[in-house]
Amino acid sequence: MDQQHSNGDVRTSAADSLEFKLLMAYTRKRRPADTLLQQDVPSSPQPADDHSKPNKNKRNKRLSFLLKCIKPQTDEPAHVQQPATLAGSDDGKVDEMENMVSELTEISDSVHFTPSDIEPDSDADVVEKLVELLREHGDKLDKKIKEDKVLHEKLQSSLTYGFFKKVMEAFCGSVSPDLPPEQKDKKVNVALVCEATSQLVGIHYHPMTYVLGLGAQYLQEKYSTWINRNMHAGNGEVGDESKEEVQ
Repeated sequence: MDQQHSNGDVRTSAADSLEFKLLMAYTRKRRPADTLLQQDVPSSPQPADDHSKPNKNKRNKRLSFLLKCIKPQTDEPAHVQQPATLAGSDDGKVDEMENMVSELTEISDSVHFTPSDIEPDSDADVVEKLVELLREHGDKLDKKIKEDKVLHEKLQSSLTYGFFKKVMEAFCGSVSPDLPPEQKDKKVNVALVCEATSQLVGIHYHPMTYVLGLGAQYLQEKYSTWINRNMHAGNGEVGDESKEEVQ
């Protein structure tokens, strides 16, 4: 069933998951200049403001601002950015996440893809065209998508989970068949899903949390056991577990 979105909210099960946190950490590493990504993101959808009490809300905001201004200075910086929705995690868990993200980025940088030359006219061709653009590791992804009217309209109007899933499967399936055995493990697919999701976040067609939620849902369906096993192995380093069953 396609996952729908409203105001950027994603379902709580995805937003609170380890997969969501992994994708956020990966995307922040890939896009350090994106100021939106560097802000703290709530792990669960937030309720809308109660507009029936505007004066009270404004007073509370002013009071909160004043309290921040008069907060005593310490040796620590006034604001230290926490990695990828890991607020409340201990240092060990943060290190595990950072180690995993570092290795996954190295993997996605080293993968070679099978060349393709497709002009989109059907839905399947739109998927393949987007996959082709994602292979280029996307500094100019937004510009190239806008130049392609069919793809541009498709992404703006209907980035459903069903479409996202087709893109991820095609992207992971487009790696070169001549890859060495160590690049055919699940860790490669996890790295590619993280990479593609981070690029789709960067085009800003849809709310960041929605796109990350799609990626988290896909990782939960396909690689949840693998991610949890490697994440909690003690150091966050990515192991070779190609024999593990896909969920």
